[in-house]
Amino acid sequence: MKNLENNKLIAEFMGLDELGRYVPTKLLPSIKYGLFQGIFEIEETEFHISWDWLMPVVDKIEKLNFEINGVVSSVDINIIYGDCIIQDEDGLGELYIYKHSNESGNKLESVYRAVVEFIKWYNKNKEQ
Repeated sequence: MKNLENNKLIAEFMGLDELGRYVPTKLLPSIKYGLFQGIFEIEETEFHISWDWLMPVVDKIEKLNFEINGVVSSVDINIIYGDCIIQDEDGLGELYIYKHSNESGNKLESVYRAVVEFIKWYNKNKEQ
């Protein structure tokens, strides 16, 4: 259930259609459909198990500009071994998210968890 909630959060961040479905902007491989571009119900999204699904989210996050304590900033996402660090670009420590995979060296898991935490932070702070 947690992956479903987190995938919904990511899909909302990436943009949903008017019916609440995820429509990727490029072809995505899918375990269920093979190489596919179309409309996905939230239950069909694969952000938690596929780099092809997760990396466009990483790209979008790195391209964002937003305010942190009155200063326009962006973030760097660093993937090292089984760890993922998301921090403000200037390195002042205003935003620092660190995730270590539960499984030894599972980069996908740590990036997924860090992205989810960042989106929660972003959604909370963008409205202030």
